[in-house]
Amino acid sequence: MGICGIQNFEKNILEFCNCNNWQEKEKYWIEKLGTYKKGYNLTKGGDGLTGIIFSKETRNKMRNIRKIKNLAKGKNNGMFNNHHTKESRNKMSKSKKEKGVAKGINNSTFDHTIYHFFNTKTNEIFEGYKFDLSQKIGSRSSALNSVIKGRRNHHKNWILV
Repeated sequence: MGICGIQNFEKNILEFCNCNNWQEKEKYWIEKLGTYKKGYNLTKGGDGLTGIIFSKETRNKMRNIRKIKNLAKGKNNGMFNNHHTKESRNKMSKSKKEKGVAKGINNSTFDHTIYHFFNTKTNEIFEGYKFDLSQKIGSRSSALNSVIKGRRNHHKNWILV
């Protein structure tokens, strides 16, 4: 039986590599060190996987447990009272651009639902993607999620109709 716990592990940087060849290097080191199945690597490397792919049912169970136990919220969140520096935000942005992560409608998680919103102050009607409305009113689309999910009545005078 293996010994778990972070105190039982040692971190050694074996090699630095650029973004273009990490898959080959990962395969090389996993094979050289013999850690496929005999260690903690469940794949031969280079595939970007952690080795375990959970079923949708299992992912939903884990999500519900996290909600019930209030994990990763407030003080339990590792980023609680912490903020990324401008330098780290720029690095993350650069990395996303290099990987070709799409923004807006081209993002794979983009919500393609057409929503109908009404502005109670100006009587303006909006019909379209929540992303487009958020861009129009200078807000984040996640703020409109609270209105869509019924946790808030309105956001910046916009209500869901």
